[in-house]
Amino acid sequence: MPLSAYAILNLDEAKRAVQTGANFQEEEDLITYINGVSELIEGLCGENFLARPYTETFDGDGTNKHRVRHTPILSGTGLEYAIIAGEGHTATPTADILVNAEQGLFYLEADVFEEGFQNCSIHYHAGLTAVPQAVKAAAGIMLAKFWKMRDKSLEQASSITVEGQTVTFKPEAIPGEAIAFLSRYRRPRFA
Repeated sequence: MPLSAYAILNLDEAKRAVQTGANFQEEEDLITYINGVSELIEGLCGENFLARPYTETFDGDGTNKHRVRHTPILSGTGLEYAIIAGEGHTATPTADILVNAEQGLFYLEADVFEEGFQNCSIHYHAGLTAVPQAVKAAAGIMLAKFWKMRDKSLEQASSITVEGQTVTFKPEAIPGEAIAFLSRYRRPRFA
């Protein structure tokens, strides 16, 4: 299994965290753990840390603005955004879109998000270009704990896929020190 393009730690950082000069077979296992810890942190925080593309479909409300779920919004070569403001519409030209990247707000200058059910969509890129050090520290703490207990990892896992090499850890298994590092990055959950 390859290391995820969105892994919070690279292989060298993970080896330092678990204090091993892992052999090839252990590296395969370590990559599985890195990917699992990365997914757990993103799920716990309610945010993906490294930049990636998103497409959000939503109900148009008749206004000219919409807040997307992921921030900061990125733009640039290959990272342009596309907005379809209503059913049957074509993409709004980039020149007619204003963006508040940090708040995740798109504003249409000459159009509105036509009222309707799931009739509008925005394709955009968002996230960070580097993982914050506190998040890396939390990932290292978690990885070290889970790696140390890997023989007992079935007790800490909520799901394991043997063929696909997936490990998903239970949130309650996260050490308190890691939670402290992540506290600033956790999004509030709304019911």
